[in-house]
Amino acid sequence: MELDRDWRHKELKNVPTLTIDQLGLDRLDFVKLDIEGMEYRAMRGGYETIKKFKPKMLIEVDRSQQRLLILEWLHSL
Repeated sequence: MELDRDWRHKELKNVPTLTIDQLGLDRLDFVKLDIEGMEYRAMRGGYETIKKFKPKMLIEVDRSQQRLLILEWLHSL
């Protein structure tokens, strides 16, 4: 089976989303983010939860301009 790697030409669809903070978690030990350039936005949506629980995090950042932004944000917690 061959994967369709040219996703940019496909029809985009809106999907319902919610933030990490909206989950109302009682515990958060680990977060893994690999969401193709949206890592910073996802982390911002989990600000209160990440600040409260200080989980270990694995974040794949393939856009160099986001690396510094994400590191600065994490150090601000």
